[in-house]
Amino acid sequence: MSGENGSSHFMLREIREQPEAIKRTLEKSAPEARKLAELYPLSDFDLVYITGSGTSYHAGLAGQYAMATVMKTFTSVIPSSEFKYWVPHSASKKSLVFAISQSGESADVLSAATVARDNGSRVVAITNTPGSSLTRLAHLTVHTYAGEEKAVTATKTYTSQLAAMFTIALASAEKQNVSDEETLSKLKKMIVDVPHYVQETISVSEPNVKELTEKLKSSSFIFLLGSGPNYATSLEGALKLKESAGIFAEGFATREFIHGPMQLISEGTPIIVFMPQSEGREESLRIMDNFKKLGANIILVSCYGDETKVGEGYYHCIDVERKVDEIFSPIVYIVPIQLFAFHIAIKKGLDPDKPEKLSKVVRF
Repeated sequence: MSGENGSSHFMLREIREQPEAIKRTLEKSAPEARKLAELYPLSDFDLVYITGSGTSYHAGLAGQYAMATVMKTFTSVIPSSEFKYWVPHSASKKSLVFAISQSGESADVLSAATVARDNGSRVVAITNTPGSSLTRLAHLTVHTYAGEEKAVTATKTYTSQLAAMFTIALASAEKQNVSDEETLSKLKKMIVDVPHYVQETISVSEPNVKELTEKLKSSSFIFLLGSGPNYATSLEGALKLKESAGIFAEGFATREFIHGPMQLISEGTPIIVFMPQSEGREESLRIMDNFKKLGANIILVSCYGDETKVGEGYYHCIDVERKVDEIFSPIVYIVPIQLFAFHIAIKKGLDPDKPEKLSKVVRF
């Protein structure tokens, strides 16, 4: 059983293993990503889909942003359970499908990959499990190298999926010369440092997270807001809180929250906001000012110079390593929420490794 700080739980160990898992994935998936760029140039396809379930779907959303930004390629991200309804069985256009699954055995992802193959699409698997059913269905596989993940709540497999998606985007951009050389060179250098950024974020954010845990341990619901690539982080963070801590948490694109859900704000409503680094940051702060007037309890994930308001008690802050480019930011922004979900679960006497109603692989 766990000690007081939960140190014997797999979830916490696996959160702390993320820097090494990401580093392995960046190094070992790079040759596979280059092979993908050689065999299946994204510009050769009329349609590019990304599909996954739960955490893997969220990784796909962040991957979509990276491909759109780096590759200038539009992709459509569809939950695997919906793929058969949204994608025609007899596609008339040449299409490529990225199917993401930690285990490679998820029933919904296997169904989506089968539909894709049947309609003539090329299928690329992104999975942590060599030799899985998904790899046998796929025309090509890019592996993640997270190692075994024992906690049901996915942490290091998620960030490893992000690392693989970023590697694919950079390899494809380099092959097809679609990004300016200076920007691509900067991103290629920066991605090497991502494991360090994640390690720094674990160290920097955990004290803030523990303080926040004390403040919010009795909360029955929490909203998470993010924009750009961190819309995906808001969804994934909400999922972690539901899975491990049993909290009703919902993620939204920041401005979408204005269109109806803000009606639910009352005195003390906790709202976690993933702050943009540059574009959109001031707008996010203005929106939060309005929410604060309604009584919301605002928590900023990375303040980026807004410590004055934090110091005055206007906001709470969970800081992260700030050197990472916005394209890669989901890989560091999710870390404090993983830690928060874990510590909340421990405070509530729950086992974050084995949520009562969930299993590691959905086979039905």
